Amino acid sequence: MNHLEFSTVMNVVGIENNDKILPNTYTLKDIRISLGVDDVAVVLGKIPLEVANIIYKKYPNNQYNIRINGVQGDVDPIKYAIDDKYKMERLLAYDSNHGNYMEKNINAKKNLNRRKDENKYIDMYLIDSKEGLVVLLTEIKDYYARKQGLEEREASRFDELMSIINLELLKKLNPYITTYEWMNKDLNFLKTVENDQKEPFRKKIRMALEEFDKTVNPFMDKDVQLDESTNYLKNINISAGECSTEKDGCQIHIQDLQSQNMTSYYRYPNGFAYHLRSSFNKQYLTVVHSYFDNKEIISIDLFGENAKVKLNIRYNFTKDTLLISNEEKIDVTPELKKYIYTKLLEAIEIAKTVTIDNMIANDYQICK
Repeated sequence: MNHLEFSTVMNVVGIENNDKILPNTYTLKDIRISLGVDDVAVVLGKIPLEVANIIYKKYPNNQYNIRINGVQGDVDPIKYAIDDKYKMERLLAYDSNHGNYMEKNINAKKNLNRRKDENKYIDMYLIDSKEGLVVLLTEIKDYYARKQGLEEREASRFDELMSIINLELLKKLNPYITTYEWMNKDLNFLKTVENDQKEPFRKKIRMALEEFDKTVNPFMDKDVQLDESTNYLKNINISAGECSTEKDGCQIHIQDLQSQNMTSYYRYPNGFAYHLRSSFNKQYLTVVHSYFDNKEIISIDLFGENAKVKLNIRYNFTKDTLLISNEEKIDVTPELKKYIYTKLLEAIEIAKTVTIDNMIANDYQICK
């Protein structure tokens, strides 16, 4: 979860940034929420055990990676729940110059286990995803509403809130800009595109690249109409953020929840990159179309335990040279071009299962 995602979640969920001592820290009652190192949300305070138990039961296998005390996996909250008396007993045991610290600490834990759960809480969560943060914050808000006899309505709005958050992110990042709109002032790129029209097979590769790009980032495809985000977010996860301090830089990651295959789009001040990362039966295929430093590159990697052929191809489309497995550059033969073209078509079909198949309305016909 990057900074833009974090701040957007807090704004949409309605958590105020009013901590005068720590300006980047948000507060909900006495609970503090901030974005820590490695883009992980840190939630500190007394998060009621009741809330932790609800999340534990409602989201089995910890699907949103809401980590109690930073512990990975699906853990029963009672194992990490504490209360004020336990904290005090541990503190006194640590500060005491008399007796055995370990023994006192064990006794404090035994005393904690004997007490009722109603005053117990989790004092820290680490959360990696914006979805997980929304789950925790809305369950906390519903808890406080419940205690005041008010309507509990936040957690039930999860799909609606995620849709609003994603729409806000897309509005800020504008992934609708096409490759040619973005690169319209780069004469070297435009010259390469122009030259492609003079050679039939390069023209076919260019058309495949255009299709690949639009499939990786369907937001810029003006020939399709995307479904309502409340529908497609049931099948995919979207992560979005800035990838440059320069204006208009962005990154969009779309992951199919079932296959875990992912497409990624990066827009930099002087270039771009379209990624497909896919796996099947312990075979991994990565295809990248990128442009940096006046070089347009098609990268193809195939590896894994069950991969019959392992590939590491870097095709410099600008200079028409090829690098295989980090060896010397070689001229591209017609056979190699056909192979690269075939792999691009394969990558397009896989990318469609991530984006198009999930994001286009069922009753919409794609225009070709």
